[in-house]
Amino acid sequence: MNYSVLKKLLFLLLGLALGLSLPKQLLAQVKPQGHQVYLQLLGSAKDSLYNQTLKTYDRYIGQHPTEYLVQIERCRFIENAFSNEEYNPKFEEVEKEVKRLLRQFPNMPEVQLYRAEFLYGDSAITFLENIIADYEAHPDRWQGKPIWQAYEKLATTYAGEDNNEAAIKYGELAMTENDTLDISYLVAAAYKAQKQPEKATRMILQHLHPTDKSWELNRKGKLLLELGLPHKAMRAFNWANKDSSSYQDAEGMAEALIRTGLYKEARTYLVQNAHGEYSELAAKRKLFSYDLQYSPVDSARYSYEKLVKENFWADPLGFYRLQLFVHAPLLPWHVLDVLRVSLILLLILVILVWPYVWILPIYYAGGYFKRRGMTLPATPFRWTLRHFWYMCSCLLLVDCLANLIFNYDNFLVESVTEATESITQQEANKTLFFMSGCLFLTALLLKRVDISFFWGQLWSSRKSIWTGIGLAFLLRVGVSFYLGILNIISLNANEPLIFLSIKDSILSLNQFYHPALGFLFVVVLVPFYEEILFRGIFLSACEKHMKFFIANSLQSLVFALIHQELKLIPFYFAFGYLAGYFRRKSQSLAPGITMHATNNFLAFTSLLL
Repeated sequence: MNYSVLKKLLFLLLGLALGLSLPKQLLAQVKPQGHQVYLQLLGSAKDSLYNQTLKTYDRYIGQHPTEYLVQIERCRFIENAFSNEEYNPKFEEVEKEVKRLLRQFPNMPEVQLYRAEFLYGDSAITFLENIIADYEAHPDRWQGKPIWQAYEKLATTYAGEDNNEAAIKYGELAMTENDTLDISYLVAAAYKAQKQPEKATRMILQHLHPTDKSWELNRKGKLLLELGLPHKAMRAFNWANKDSSSYQDAEGMAEALIRTGLYKEARTYLVQNAHGEYSELAAKRKLFSYDLQYSPVDSARYSYEKLVKENFWADPLGFYRLQLFVHAPLLPWHVLDVLRVSLILLLILVILVWPYVWILPIYYAGGYFKRRGMTLPATPFRWTLRHFWYMCSCLLLVDCLANLIFNYDNFLVESVTEATESITQQEANKTLFFMSGCLFLTALLLKRVDISFFWGQLWSSRKSIWTGIGLAFLLRVGVSFYLGILNIISLNANEPLIFLSIKDSILSLNQFYHPALGFLFVVVLVPFYEEILFRGIFLSACEKHMKFFIANSLQSLVFALIHQELKLIPFYFAFGYLAGYFRRKSQSLAPGITMHATNNFLAFTSLLL
């Protein structure tokens, strides 16, 4: 039993009882206890004890108005008295008291640090920087004071603002001033974000102890996994698992074991994670994926049955069942298995038919114009609505396959709300698959006669190239002014040189493969096949059935919408329209390709830097 706490409680109760008989002058000389003691007393009679405790503080402060530490304890009591409720009715009151304290004692370190606890974002940064300036100007005043609290708060605030350099600086200063403070995870994460894995590893390992709290050990273990140190991560997870009363990171432990080659041991933790009391569908998917790769056929079949037993939509398109079929073709099929796979065939059929939603209106519009006697100028490009249907169906199919193969979980309802990282190996693979598929299917459309349309029939090749480059720079100037206007009206459009719609995809490709591969696709190949698809096939098919102005506007609008960035629709529309206009003027795709390549080069360089 804690006799010191009991003594304080008895003393407090005695003081409250004597308050009815002792003279106020004498009672005011009794210094109040710390706020934690009073908070322990608050129970069913919270309101009456709360008011009585405030009177105890107020009597003493009335006689000792300069004792600011007692006033801080009074504020902390008000702050925490009702903190267990959803809404703290005393929040505004305590904030008002803290501001009054700062006005009354502006130079007292404890008061300044207490005020900083109520500030966030830029306000906190400004206030804390002033505290540090005061500390540096008046070191005697701060002698023995917890300046580390200001450093820690600054490090945390800067980390939230993604200012990793400042987070590292103040985080290390905080741990230097207080050698018992451990914010090594924050500093290590900032080092990792700064692409300094050696310093991140050193920071974590220097502050990795078996006495750390289990939640802290778990997140340190995950960071060590990300840094490529599975053996060290496993040690952190093992220490965390010794605390049976806390959350166990079974998934992290399994990943560490897999990376160290201990596959059999890893499955134990995946089973624990998948079949626990609070297990989620994602955990069952991870177990099935593991069994497909590392376990016998029976285990994979069992994991799949557990996955889909209670929820048909755990594998709505039967893609997991097809994976199981490739792994073990002789396993029996159930009726629901066949139904799920049939949905994939239905999806493919929908993809093949869906383009007619916009192709048929174009076809009938052409018939309407012809009946009205409207003559349309001939175009040298041979592509028709049949090629347009082929292009649309193939693009939709490639996109669907990319998501099925590399992002199937996000097709499922339960996974839509799951937070996922944007820069991943999965995203890099999906991007590479989609771009390669588009390039291959576009190449299938080309014949020898089409090669002449890459170089000007009316213009020289040199003129086409310089026209495209000039248009790209002209559009960049225009979009800079446009985004400047958006910023003035507070729409926060401040990335004029970056592919906003595929930024994460290109970053993933650069990180998990090589920037040279990203450059090859983004700057060379993507302009090639996108110009064929939009200014070649799309525009040519449309202008055979409607006026060029309408056809060019239509392909420009689709080109803008497909980039999935609402604020930049005017830029992409202008880009597509100019490319279409100069395709007709030069009777070639060269101006559009060079304009597209130049634009992508500027964007890719900005993204890389």
